[in-house]
Amino acid sequence: VPPYGSASQVEVLQFLSALIAMDDDPEGGDGEDVCVLGLSLAQTAIEAGKDGPLQEKGAISVVQRELFQALLENADVPNLLVLSHACSLVVGLYVNLREWLRFQVAAFVQCVLMKIAEGKGATYEQQEVALECLVELSRHPTFMADMYANLDCAMDCPDVFSGIANLLSRNTFPVNSPLATTHLLSLQGLLAIVQGIQQRLGPEGGVPPLPEAETDPAEYSDGLWRPVRAEDGYEAWVAGVLVKKQLKKRLAIGADHFNRDYKKGLEFLQGIKLLPTPLEPVAVAELLRHCPGLNKNVIGELLGSPKEFDVAVLGEFVKLFDFKGHPLDMALRVYLESFFLPGEAQKIARILEVFADRYHMQNPHTMANPDAVYVLSYSLLMLHTDQHNAQVKKKMTLDEFVRNNRKINDGEDLPREVLTELFENIRRHEIRIKDEGSHYEMSAAQWAEAVRRSQEPGERLVATQAGPHFGREMFAMIWGPTIAATSVVFDHAEDEAVLQEALGGFLAVARIATHYGVEEVVDNLVISLCKFTALLSDRLPAPGSGGGSEETKAILAIVTVFCIANRHGDAIRSGWRNIVDCIVRLHRLGLLPPQVRELDEVQDLAKVVRRPQRQNSQSRSLLSSVSSQLSSLMSMEKGTREVVPDPEEAEARARVQDYVNSCRIEELFTDSKFLQNESLEQLIRALIWAAGDPPAGLVLSEEAEEAALLCLDLLLGTTIRNRDRILLLWPLIHSHLAAIISAASGEATPLLERAVFGLLRLCQRLVPYKEGIAGELLRALQLLLRLDARVAELLAERMTGEVLYLLKGCAGLIRDGAAWRTIGFLLTLASHHPEACPIGLEALECAASPDSGGISAASFRPLLEASMAFVTSQVEVQQELPARALKVVQALTRKLYDWAAKELRDETGVKEESQAILENLWWGVLESLKGFSCDAREAVRVRACALLSETAAAGDTIAVGPESWLKMLDDVLIPQAEALLSELNSSKAGEDQGGAGEAASTLVWTVSQLIVAHLGALRVLPSFPVTWMRAVGCLESASTANDEAELNAKGVEAMKGLLVVGAKEGLLVKGWTSSDGVNMWDATWKKAHAVSPNLSPEILN
Repeated sequence: VPPYGSASQVEVLQFLSALIAMDDDPEGGDGEDVCVLGLSLAQTAIEAGKDGPLQEKGAISVVQRELFQALLENADVPNLLVLSHACSLVVGLYVNLREWLRFQVAAFVQCVLMKIAEGKGATYEQQEVALECLVELSRHPTFMADMYANLDCAMDCPDVFSGIANLLSRNTFPVNSPLATTHLLSLQGLLAIVQGIQQRLGPEGGVPPLPEAETDPAEYSDGLWRPVRAEDGYEAWVAGVLVKKQLKKRLAIGADHFNRDYKKGLEFLQGIKLLPTPLEPVAVAELLRHCPGLNKNVIGELLGSPKEFDVAVLGEFVKLFDFKGHPLDMALRVYLESFFLPGEAQKIARILEVFADRYHMQNPHTMANPDAVYVLSYSLLMLHTDQHNAQVKKKMTLDEFVRNNRKINDGEDLPREVLTELFENIRRHEIRIKDEGSHYEMSAAQWAEAVRRSQEPGERLVATQAGPHFGREMFAMIWGPTIAATSVVFDHAEDEAVLQEALGGFLAVARIATHYGVEEVVDNLVISLCKFTALLSDRLPAPGSGGGSEETKAILAIVTVFCIANRHGDAIRSGWRNIVDCIVRLHRLGLLPPQVRELDEVQDLAKVVRRPQRQNSQSRSLLSSVSSQLSSLMSMEKGTREVVPDPEEAEARARVQDYVNSCRIEELFTDSKFLQNESLEQLIRALIWAAGDPPAGLVLSEEAEEAALLCLDLLLGTTIRNRDRILLLWPLIHSHLAAIISAASGEATPLLERAVFGLLRLCQRLVPYKEGIAGELLRALQLLLRLDARVAELLAERMTGEVLYLLKGCAGLIRDGAAWRTIGFLLTLASHHPEACPIGLEALECAASPDSGGISAASFRPLLEASMAFVTSQVEVQQELPARALKVVQALTRKLYDWAAKELRDETGVKEESQAILENLWWGVLESLKGFSCDAREAVRVRACALLSETAAAGDTIAVGPESWLKMLDDVLIPQAEALLSELNSSKAGEDQGGAGEAASTLVWTVSQLIVAHLGALRVLPSFPVTWMRAVGCLESASTANDEAELNAKGVEAMKGLLVVGAKEGLLVKGWTSSDGVNMWDATWKKAHAVSPNLSPEILN
């Protein structure tokens, strides 16, 4: 702020840094108080200058170098105020200057916060302060994303985000101790990270997940180690750093190979395109310089090798260091801390020679030539060994060091002050030559390198923006530790706020996992929660056990599980088993809401008596009202259900019932139509698994049968709800129903009944909706044919009612012959059952009605056979049943007319491929009817003969051939007419013939008319004379029947017509003889004369 300029800002920051560093603190002074003052003033300065003054280059440089160095060196002093103010200052610096402090913030987090939080030489109070700072940083909207994108995704940087997550996870677990503040702070940090990822997703269901980045390089790129440029746009930068992260993961695998055998490791890295083929020294050098995780001993072995390629690698390796402006000891530190210096003198000499050349080239005015640099470097190494080797008792003095380095600078002495400074630096600060450092420690060389990189434009922190970027990758790293840690805290916690915080974390994890489609996470979460429900354990607490808190956790876990299932069911796979198991246990306890047990789709199938359920009472606070009473409630599962609960237990049950009702368990099934295919399939599999394998005879305990019934109801209801995906579910459903029905014996158990009627209900609901699978669904009805006869008899009435409902709704959609055969079998079964018979006949009439469209080539014979079964049924229910059944046969016959006249006809007549089918069906009707002409029931015989006549006439429309006509006359009509006439002629005068005369009249007239109509085609058949004589004989018997005037007249009229047409067609002529020599002319006229004296050859004139 004027009149003060940037120079004054720099001076102020330097002054504050000096206060924090306690540089002027005498032994026993008040340095820590001064440090606290400096930290407080620094916070004020940072806050005041955040909008402008601090953005000056000089001020930024002081913050990067002196201020953070002071923080790193002094933040971990025992004084809690120092640590607390240092943490607050770093948070403020990150918020206001994060672009410039990428490496500094990371260093503070790793070397101060994580070191203290893990308890490395720190007090418990210091741990708390460090963890509180990590929690505060974790709650910042961008901190974790910034760390992940700028450090974890950088090829040559440590993994700060994953380090924090792993530390918090480890610290959450109490080891042989109760939960402490550090455990809860660690959990808060973990959940803060999860909540941050969730907040970056935006509103639920609002932002789709970003696609995963491509990670497999087609070939090696020399830009592998270069940072991704933010100048190309934020989206391009995000994609670039994500690719880098994937490459970094693969590089870690390569580093492991390298550490075991560097030659094979280099070959492996070539194979995954992270090194070029053939190998180039510069590429190997970059790997050695930048790759994290390489063993420094192996690097030193390679760099010290005398092989030509390895020497070239050493030359390229040293070029990757920037020694410009560094004192020699600092340059040597930076160089030697990147590998383990080998022990052989020749290798050391070679390594130091290239170092000396590089250092002198970048700092030409510090010494006369590279040789001077080499000699002094070697001398510094010897001094380092002398000063820091415990076995050396007599340490080298400054004078000895100066004396050892006389005349090394091209014959001249180096200034004593230069040598003195080098001596003191080496004496005070050890060079980390061996690979013995901790990732919580930072050497002076590493700090110098961090400062150097932070001042390069391409190494600045790129601020992450709001949005789901990096969420998938961060979540993949943290979900496992988070679920494990949260579960441990939930298990040990007793405080309501802690329990609620843990449950909130579970829900956040579930939402993120669903957003990114990581089903494994939700399954793991469901399984973990279900372990807390006492419902999943056979050892339920007994009354008065004092385990109120544990039982409350069980209910909390149940509520949370079903909340996750309702919200994120799409992401559940194997977890459905645990959820269904919970439902079954709730059912056993009598806590399952009735709307779950009685889904609308299957509500009327249940015939099992249900236990009465208590109405819900007014809900209260879960933790305050349930914990002390739930134990006695749960004990009711084991053998105490008959005991009348006292008022306290009843009140507890009512309250728990409220909480279970609030879970909306029924919505898992009613809304299952919104589940993705894979999740729905797993839900169905879980229900089948929970039901168990049906034992032989379906002999189950009461508990097992209740579970199986519940699961079957849910299975059927869910299937009907998902009728549009029946192709996906049907194999599983069919297999389960088949297992139940096949396992049944001679007893109609509740499970068998539910399976039988559930199968029929599925067909009723799904066939009209899904015609494409109707055949497969209906073929499953063949399972009913496996029923024991006794069971079928017991279930006949209800099965027939379900078949009636099925035919009313979709008779015209059933095209499968096997399905119709099964339906026909069930209707036939009904015809012999008193209660089922009327229902079965109604079903038969429904199928045959013109409006239903149920008559088809596939259904014709099954319906015909079922109709005949009702005609022959001995069940005395309703007298009109046989007549109604014959009406169904008439409908079938008329359908033959329709098919032949319309549907199966083209311009040339009945289609050739259809004619054989129609004729076969026609014969089926004739064969079925012919046995009823002599039935003792008058209505049946009269109706049957009329149908025979009508059916026979249909042969004209079907266009049957002469052979079929002749066979029909010989095998059906004439034998039936002969039987009736024989009965009439053998009866006594005045005896009631039960309609035999009317029936015979119908058949006799039909025979004569058919012969007249088809005489031209029949006369050429060799066996026709025999048929002719049988027909004439029938007419003779008809004309002479006792007490049947109408039949007598019909016989005379039919005989006259037959003679006239026979003569007209040139058949009935003198000389007509049969193949066996019978004179047909004489035989015919002899019969005609017996019919009537007036019938003689003269009538032909």
